[in-house]
Amino acid sequence: MNDVPGGRIARRFAVAALVAVAVVLGALTAWSLAGPDERPGRPAASRSPAASPTATTTPTPIRTSAPTSTPTPAPAPTPTAAPEASPSPAPPAAPTTLGDPVTGVATYYTAAGPAGACMPLTFPANGYTAAAGPALFDEGRGCGSWVEVTGARGTVLVKVDNLCPECEAGHLDLSTEAFAAVDDPAKGVVPIVFRVVRDPPVADGLAFKVKDGSSPWWLGLHVDNVGNAVASVEVADGEGAFRPLTRQSWGWTLESSPGAGPYRVRVTDVHGRSAVADGLTLSPGVLQTTTVRLY
Repeated sequence: MNDVPGGRIARRFAVAALVAVAVVLGALTAWSLAGPDERPGRPAASRSPAASPTATTTPTPIRTSAPTSTPTPAPAPTPTAAPEASPSPAPPAAPTTLGDPVTGVATYYTAAGPAGACMPLTFPANGYTAAAGPALFDEGRGCGSWVEVTGARGTVLVKVDNLCPECEAGHLDLSTEAFAAVDDPAKGVVPIVFRVVRDPPVADGLAFKVKDGSSPWWLGLHVDNVGNAVASVEVADGEGAFRPLTRQSWGWTLESSPGAGPYRVRVTDVHGRSAVADGLTLSPGVLQTTTVRLY
């Protein structure tokens, strides 16, 4: 059957209408399914694009010396004050200084008196003396010096007036009186600690004795009451120049022409102090005392 032109037009219109309806329905369906932010007429919210998924790995730890953020500066450390030492008790007027402590031993013997190697001129009233080993005796320079000795019973001061040739460093051979003051004599050998004393208390001024056999051509001289070890002794005949004497184990000698005196004698200790005694006479064997002191 042949279509008339009006029928074809009508069918075309119907098809177009159906297409339009389908388009509208599709748009409505898309609008209903879309989120509020994606519907037409609303501004799209700013969103960062989704990051591409990456595989999860354990990062290798990195030691950093400081956090990535700026750290708050640490306050400057306050210097720690050195602890104040407890004040030591004031030392007695004499002795003024003690040498380094020496740990050693003590024995004892019957003191030799004036027959000892130093040929001392004066003696402590309490009898506290010591024979020193070669190091402390020092070829006679240690004669007349004093040592503080500490043992189980207490501490005493002893005067060096003899030589103990077999005593090693740290060994003192004490008089019986000194030994009994620091430990029990029944023990025989005891541990001690001793220290050389600087400027010990000395009862009297310098003492001298011209040795037997001295003359205007040769002079031997004993010196005592020095307190400290002696560094040098010099003699001047009258107003002449001082001449040095030579150290002996027992005293000092001038080998050539000291003169007939009277003499001036200058004594200098190991600490550099000097004293001059005037009016020493050429009187062998006679003890000559003075009021002159080294300190």
